[in-house]
Amino acid sequence: MIKHNTWVKASALIALSILTVVAVFCAGILAIIDAPTISGYYTGSCLYHVMYHFYPYTDAFFTAVVLCTIAIIALFIFLMAAAGHKKGKEGISVGALDRVYLEIYLLVAGGAEFLLGAGAYLMIWWALDMTEYLWLAALFGAMMVAVLMLTMMTIAIRIKSGTFWRSTLMGAIVRVIWKGMKWCIRILRMIPSVWRGVLIVSGVFAFYILLSIRTFNYHAPFAVLLWFVYPVAVLALVVVYLYQFKQLRLAGKELAGGNLDYKVDTKYMFIDMKSHAENLNQVGDAAAFAANERLKSERFRTELITNVSHDIKTPLTALISYIDLMKREGLQSENAQEYLAVLDRQSQRLKKLTDDLVEASKAASGTLPVNCMKMNLAEFLDQCAAEYEDVLQKCDLQIVMGQSADVHIWADGRHIWRVFDNIFSNIRKYAMPGTRVYVDSYCYDGNVTVMVRNISKAQLNISPDELMERFVRGDASRSEAEGSGLGLSIATSLMKLQNGTFDIFINGDMFTASVTIPQYVG
Repeated sequence: MIKHNTWVKASALIALSILTVVAVFCAGILAIIDAPTISGYYTGSCLYHVMYHFYPYTDAFFTAVVLCTIAIIALFIFLMAAAGHKKGKEGISVGALDRVYLEIYLLVAGGAEFLLGAGAYLMIWWALDMTEYLWLAALFGAMMVAVLMLTMMTIAIRIKSGTFWRSTLMGAIVRVIWKGMKWCIRILRMIPSVWRGVLIVSGVFAFYILLSIRTFNYHAPFAVLLWFVYPVAVLALVVVYLYQFKQLRLAGKELAGGNLDYKVDTKYMFIDMKSHAENLNQVGDAAAFAANERLKSERFRTELITNVSHDIKTPLTALISYIDLMKREGLQSENAQEYLAVLDRQSQRLKKLTDDLVEASKAASGTLPVNCMKMNLAEFLDQCAAEYEDVLQKCDLQIVMGQSADVHIWADGRHIWRVFDNIFSNIRKYAMPGTRVYVDSYCYDGNVTVMVRNISKAQLNISPDELMERFVRGDASRSEAEGSGLGLSIATSLMKLQNGTFDIFINGDMFTASVTIPQYVG
């Protein structure tokens, strides 16, 4: 844009300065010609005789004043809008002069304006006898306008860039005082609470004694006034301190009464009170979290018992029924082989369920042994894909391996295989035929994340949290001989034992399993 061009801005600044001088000159001519008092005062001077010759052009000078004023306003708006912009740079550019403390800049600019103004006044005064000095007066006037405009532009740049307060000397002094106060507060925090209180009270009384001596010995008006105000201020602080202490007592009472959602407003509290209030708020949050976790655990235990008893009852009922049939029909019956196949299938199902229950219990309690070792992630994922490639092809599923991170992980080979075996087993059972299964891995912050995505053939009408924490299985799946519904719970516990995480994400019908494993650092 044209406003980013430095030469254009410099030209606009020069033009504004010249136009301002021209407008003032034309207005001065009109004033000398039209005002009788001024005309009489200057009558006989060399400057008056020169300007009197311009009398026939009064209308032209008036038009020039109007046009110059319009141009000055337009150039002023342009320069203020263009201030801080440079060609080829985004945002506001702050120059070296814009970093000078504003008070110092204003002091220097004010001095320059004073000197230039004095020079212009002298040149105009001398122009009464010799009109040649009028050009020097115009030059000084133009320089005054330029200095004033540059000052306004640097103020605009500071405001636009958000550095106005930081670029002032007062702001620097306030920042130094604030840092000193924070340093003093940091030192006070290192002192034990009891001694800190003793130090503060001693300081209050010491200051009051010195103030009293100053008041009664020297009768200083300010000291006398402060002698009355100081106790009131101390009393106000004590009242505020007691009020904050009352808030802490009320918070403790509410938490003790079971109101774990009660929070203390710590916005305007003193340091120690604020710290104690924040601790109480954290205690409330921790207690509420523990209560919620306990409720979840109780609900999980109830649902686990209900669902597992249902799954145990089904194969047990089948075993009892087919054993009774074999007793009545005998081993020589033509249906004996069919009965034995059902007995074998149901007994294997019961064994699988029992093994998963034991493994889930050990994994959740942390009693399973964990032997982590260095493992190549790419080789491990290739083995998983090769193990399930034929099985997934029979289900009309195509596995797509992304570019695996060439890193090593720190994991227990048996446990990590159990996690991925559960993931691919669920994909085989619940993924929509004719779709693809994507496996990708990423490295960040010393961890490796493997993400496995697939499309579910059934509508996913359950949240990921419920799916992870509950014994969840669809009614149709209960008729299957394999699977216990505990796979996700076991996978979560196994990853915790290996200092990793197991998460699932649901986006419509897109199911994503995410396994995060610590990266091996040699």
